[in-house]
Amino acid sequence: MSTLPRARRVSFTLDSNSESELAVVVAAAAEAAVAVDAAASVVPSALAALLVLVNVGRTGFGLPQPWSDIVSASMWPLITLGLTGFALSLLHGSPAQRTPFLTDLLGAVVAVAIWLSGSWVTARSLASFGSDVLGILGGSVGLLLWLYLMTSGILIGAQVNVARHNVERQADNDLFSVPDLS
Repeated sequence: MSTLPRARRVSFTLDSNSESELAVVVAAAAEAAVAVDAAASVVPSALAALLVLVNVGRTGFGLPQPWSDIVSASMWPLITLGLTGFALSLLHGSPAQRTPFLTDLLGAVVAVAIWLSGSWVTARSLASFGSDVLGILGGSVGLLLWLYLMTSGILIGAQVNVARHNVERQADNDLFSVPDLS
């Protein structure tokens, strides 16, 4: 029977510079933990709200005729706005280098366009040939295809934000640079 080695107690002293660096690291770790905790509480509720919105749009909650049509007509614009907000918060909060919130909007719009078109393509392709060609694995293959399109959408949206940031940075550098005329 083997025994685990005992933990050794390590002691060290900090000078004033190390203490301030340690305080900065601890503060950054605490800030990151709070951000992750906030995102973990917001994301499930936002997704649940989108699912409720889809169900309300389909059923109309048994509302009278003009209100049922209004709810059905406003379902997809509200879903698009909710998904754009979700993608915007994801693209803004994920990178290590922070950018202004609205500069990430173009990448979020691109990601949502890919998400919605990818969902439409997946639904149509599985409806037309899913059960005939894929058989019992059709649901699993359809889910994997849909997840691939969703992750591709967010990665392409992030790349759009990076490209836009690089173009803006290059334009700023060109603005303040002196051309070499020799």
